[in-house]
Amino acid sequence: MSNRPVIFKSFGSYIPEVEIKNKAFHSYHFHTEDGAPLDAQPEVITRKFEKITGIRKRRYATENMLTSDM
Repeated sequence: MSNRPVIFKSFGSYIPEVEIKNKAFHSYHFHTEDGAPLDAQPEVITRKFEKITGIRKRRYATENMLTSDM
């Protein structure tokens, strides 16, 4: 094993412009790992997901965007 130091020369960040809130998933159909549909309404599932994870929205890069654009 080498004990050479690691040097970060630069870093960056990017926040995609496309924002999708949990409400957008209310029209989705959710399933178990086995593929069986869940009995709960999508609104209930997204609300529970938000309560557990704290995630209220997601951000996505546009389809025409390359990683080098970010």
